[in-house]
Amino acid sequence: MAISKGLSKNTILLNTILSNNGWVRDLLICIWFIALAVIINLKPIMDGILFEAHDVWLHLFWLDQFFHQLSEGILYPRWLATANYGLGSPAFVFYPPLIYFLGSLARFALNIGTMPEFILLQTASVAAAGLAAYFSWKDRFGRLTAFVTASFYALSPYLMFDCYIRAALTESWTFTELPLIFYATDRALDDAKHLPLLVLLWSTLVLTNIPITVLALIIWSTYVSLRVFVDRGQEKITVLALRLARLYGCLTLSFACAAFYFLPAFSERSYINANVWLKPSVLDTTYGGAGLAKNPELIPLMFYVLVSGFILAAAATAAWKILKEPMAPLLAWLGVFLIQAFLISGWSRPLWVHINVLQYVQFAWRGLVFVSLINATFFAWCMFSTLKLPPTKRLHRILCLVMLAQFLISNGLADFLLAKFRRGLNGTEPQMISNQTDMKVYAARASTLPELMKSATWFPEASEYAPVIQKTHLAVPEPRPTQPPVPLVFSDALTQVRRWTSYDRQISASATTQTKLKIRTFYFPGWTAYIDGQRVAIEQADDGLIQIDLPTGLHQVEVRFERTIWERLGILLSSISYAAVLLWFAATSFTKRNDRA
Repeated sequence: MAISKGLSKNTILLNTILSNNGWVRDLLICIWFIALAVIINLKPIMDGILFEAHDVWLHLFWLDQFFHQLSEGILYPRWLATANYGLGSPAFVFYPPLIYFLGSLARFALNIGTMPEFILLQTASVAAAGLAAYFSWKDRFGRLTAFVTASFYALSPYLMFDCYIRAALTESWTFTELPLIFYATDRALDDAKHLPLLVLLWSTLVLTNIPITVLALIIWSTYVSLRVFVDRGQEKITVLALRLARLYGCLTLSFACAAFYFLPAFSERSYINANVWLKPSVLDTTYGGAGLAKNPELIPLMFYVLVSGFILAAAATAAWKILKEPMAPLLAWLGVFLIQAFLISGWSRPLWVHINVLQYVQFAWRGLVFVSLINATFFAWCMFSTLKLPPTKRLHRILCLVMLAQFLISNGLADFLLAKFRRGLNGTEPQMISNQTDMKVYAARASTLPELMKSATWFPEASEYAPVIQKTHLAVPEPRPTQPPVPLVFSDALTQVRRWTSYDRQISASATTQTKLKIRTFYFPGWTAYIDGQRVAIEQADDGLIQIDLPTGLHQVEVRFERTIWERLGILLSSISYAAVLLWFAATSFTKRNDRA
């Protein structure tokens, strides 16, 4: 009885605080999730450094190069000039740019360095995930349930794993976008006026992370189909088909909005070593797969998250049945949970091996992003229905609330353990870094980061973005750091570099005989050569570098990175699509005001 009264008093108090109208309530909620994000990322914030997580150095280099190219006046950096020891890389032709634009904006505004920029983005991703979840669920489940559930979601162990172990910067931001997409989907099913919002949210996901986008297409399509045909099964088939057509039309329009990035990335993928991921051995990362041996901390995490999902699903279903409420909305989430659990399980390995599109997800356990969202949704259903139980079900209420509190504490405990489970000092073996000696060694190594960032020849690019030699369809040879700036096939031409920037190389060349000029830059569509102002053909040398024919005499040679036909088409399509969405949004807003009037 005492426990029941204590829970009731605390629930009433918290509900009273959250029910107060005005900016104070919203401000307190924002402060809470910012504080939660700071606590989760307290160690890197206090130390000012990150441990050697999987992709940390890659993202640090990309953040730094993206910022500096924006500073050069390049509106959308695509070619990273200093990657591959100065030979360049087309990484941002293929990697979604949204989070890097966001990071550069914060860096311009706050005048901070690369490492603080990364830590800020990582911390902000946790706070944004909690806020997005709260505002997505508050109308459906009430402010109290939404607040507690959003806290549970922000404490998701896999989000902590992305921050501390993988340094998966863009993937951690998908925790913010996914609850908003499902929120907009639910609203659009009831009111077509929310369709423009759905388009914009899907386009942000495409511009954030492609592997999660591929998985989202599967999970979202399953959810939409179940919502339309189960929840609204009494409607005519033509009405149901129209609802589906509108939603998939929004999905198509969202890809059109992101065409400035997506169209070149899709059309020019044959010029890079993207197929390095299309190998069954790499994809054996389902539960129990051999690929998990390199990430032993994932095994208990996957087990905990999946088992939590099954328990929360059972509890939510039982509580909802006691209330005798319609089961259709909950069934849609049960369906997507079973689909995602199957894709993570070992039973799905044949699908990962034989379906090339799925292999672009790279790791099956990326589905834990969706399991985290689904678990939080089950948590919300369970808490919402528990609070609605009649007084005669007091024991059921106590048991459910105690179980939910246990899951909330378990998420926090899992986060605490992951925060202590760091990559080793050599970046290969995971270990506990807790003593002062280890900290001093790593701090000394990390302090060299500013010097590394100033060097133009320090970073080899990720293998999947290595350009491909078109004659052999093989990746370019390993770059040589000592290669001179302008190596020539023949030595009878004199050269002088007059200008060398990220997107422009200008060279004076004098040749007594016709020869070939080889530029120390990897060949890729977009590089265009001019001799004395006249455009000339570019060849790809056997080692993958740019090569042009140089006639006899004194010449001014310029090689510029320009927009390809696919980039121009993408920009045009994106401009038209965003303009259409904004006009659509304005029209719906005008209609809403008229309806209210």
